[in-house]
Amino acid sequence: MKSFRDIIIRAKESPAKPKVALVPGDDITALTPLLTSELADTLVPVLIGDREKINHILDETNSSSRCEIIDIPDIRHALREAVSLVQSRSVEILMQGKIKNTLFRDIVLHPRTGIAVDSTVSHVSILENERTNRLIMITDTMMNEKPTLAQKCSILESAIGLAHVLGIEKPRVAVIAALEYINPLIPSTTDAAIISKMGERHQFGDVVVDGPLDIDCAVSMEASKRKKVMSPVTESADIFLVTDAESGCCFAQVLGFIGRMPMAGILLGAGVPVILNMPSLSPGNRITELAVAKLLSER
Repeated sequence: MKSFRDIIIRAKESPAKPKVALVPGDDITALTPLLTSELADTLVPVLIGDREKINHILDETNSSSRCEIIDIPDIRHALREAVSLVQSRSVEILMQGKIKNTLFRDIVLHPRTGIAVDSTVSHVSILENERTNRLIMITDTMMNEKPTLAQKCSILESAIGLAHVLGIEKPRVAVIAALEYINPLIPSTTDAAIISKMGERHQFGDVVVDGPLDIDCAVSMEASKRKKVMSPVTESADIFLVTDAESGCCFAQVLGFIGRMPMAGILLGAGVPVILNMPSLSPGNRITELAVAKLLSER
C-alpha cells in the first residue's frame, strides 16, 4: 500500500466487521467519522455513554440499526466499561471520543487496571509522502518520554508489525539520533548502534535497520555522502525510530504541517488498536485511522 487511499480500499474489501468501542464524551460529534464514513458499513459501533444523546445523533444519521448502545452517562464509568470490553475480547478496536487525554490515559492505559498491562504502548504517526508515492512511519510520537533500550526495541517491533499489515514485506528502519556517529556520552547514539546490530542479526525478523542516523543522513543522499555515511536506508526508510516522544511528535508535525504530508496515527501495544482523538488531524484522515485499525484487528 502506497497511499491512504490504498489503505481505505483494502479495509473496505475485507469481509470482517470488527466491533469498535467508543465513549463519545460531552461532544457527540465524535461519532460522525464512525457512522458516516465510507467504512461505516464494515464496522460495528459499540457506543458507551448517555443513551438519550447517542440516540439523537443516531436518528440523524439513520445508523441506529447497526449500533450497540451501553447506557452509562458517567464518563469515568463508561471508560472503565470500555476497558472491560477490551479485556474480555468483546471488541476489536477502541476509539477515543471527545475526552481529555489525561482522563483517557489514566483509566484506559492504567498500568495495573487498564488495557496495556505489561507492555510498551507506543504511537505511530503514518504519513503519506505524495512526492515519492509511499508511506512512512514515525514512532514513538506520543507515549514514551524517556524510553529505555528495551522499550525502544518493543516500539520498533510494534511498528514492524504495522508495516507488514500495510504491505511492506521488508521494512527499512532508520534509527534516529542527534548525531550520525556513536558517542558514548550520548545514550541515543549507543542505543541506536545496539538496535542496528540487533537488526543485522535478524532479531527483528526480515528488516533492514541502520543507526545512529541524524535526520539529514536519513533523508538525504547528498548529506549522507557529504558526511561519508553510507547507509542502506538513506532516502528509503519506511520507519523512523526516534529517541523519544517529544522529538517524534515534532518531527511528524513538521512533516504534516510544513511538509503538507497527510497524517494519521494509531496506538499500538494495548491489546487492540486504539485511535486517539488528535485535533491536529483532519476529519478525513480519521477514516484512514479507522481503516488501519480494522486491518490491524484482523491480524
